[in-house]
Amino acid sequence: MDFMKCIDLSPLRVEVLEILAVNGLSLEEAKCATSQICEAMHRYAEGIKHLAGRDGLTGAWNRAYLEDWSNAYLQRHGKAILMMLDVDNFKNLNDTFGHPTGDLALRTLTKALQELFRQEDIIARVGGDEFVVFMPGTDSMELAEEKARIICEDISEKVSSEIQILSGFSVSVGMSSTLCADEFEQLYKLADQALYISKHAGHGQYHFSTVSKTISNKEDTPKEFGISDIRNYIIETRDERGVYNVDFDGFRDIYRFMERTGDRNRIDSELVLFTLDSEKYGEAYTMKLQEALSRSLRRGDVSNCFSDRQFAVLLIGTNHANARRVADRVVQEFVKGLGEVDKVPLRYVLEPVTTRSVAS
Repeated sequence: MDFMKCIDLSPLRVEVLEILAVNGLSLEEAKCATSQICEAMHRYAEGIKHLAGRDGLTGAWNRAYLEDWSNAYLQRHGKAILMMLDVDNFKNLNDTFGHPTGDLALRTLTKALQELFRQEDIIARVGGDEFVVFMPGTDSMELAEEKARIICEDISEKVSSEIQILSGFSVSVGMSSTLCADEFEQLYKLADQALYISKHAGHGQYHFSTVSKTISNKEDTPKEFGISDIRNYIIETRDERGVYNVDFDGFRDIYRFMERTGDRNRIDSELVLFTLDSEKYGEAYTMKLQEALSRSLRRGDVSNCFSDRQFAVLLIGTNHANARRVADRVVQEFVKGLGEVDKVPLRYVLEPVTTRSVAS
């Protein structure tokens, strides 16, 4: 709600009018002066409201302003896109390079976002390293994904190049639109869910919520869905290349499924655990390992960032001997990404998922 519309200035006008009349102004002069004073107060109050809606660090809008503006817009209009952005491993960035560098990264990111989006788009910082962009007047998935691609590729690279010590800076994006929901809270929740998928798919990924309005609004949920509804809900919405990155629960479920079905379907699978030997190797080494995995593994393989220094990989349809060759290739790619080093700080262990797997 606009708080200026709630302010009744009539008592103030009467008081100012009386003061000016006592000091020798004519009635008409006092009325004119009173009107000018009240208009000045309006402008001043609007300026305070404008400043109150801004984030002090980045100059982006804050969450309260975003919610008020977006809710007001959605009540009057039909189309909008909501994008949620999150800096990957921001805590590690602060811990490694210090909070001043982290603050500079957020300001640099904000400036780049302001250059990318339209003047009418609302760019807000809603958390420490979380941003939301509200794009009124469109529900185009193609437009949203193009913006997300630029954020994940071009803008991330721009921040890395402007703050050179932040090599590998990346942002993940989740998106929703009024094709999915009508209210800000619903759009926000769906974009947050899409962001969760992006974060667990690896660094610098984006995902668009494919939930339909009937699925997102429980009151309107039908008693049953068609197979096309289910398929649209679960399939990938972009061409995800390379290894399939999942969270721990997803990795565990896939492993158990392969464990149950491997013998029956005669499918060999191998579990590989990659470990950075020392805690002294920071986030940069972890990112290099993730890049090596992406370059070396196939689309059908599955990986999980098990800890800050470890990645678990499930090689599906691969016997023990071939799995060792794949693991060696990952190590070679990792070393190549680091340049010359005295000792390779990466080791791995292999174990068959099924009891039938062939030993080397």
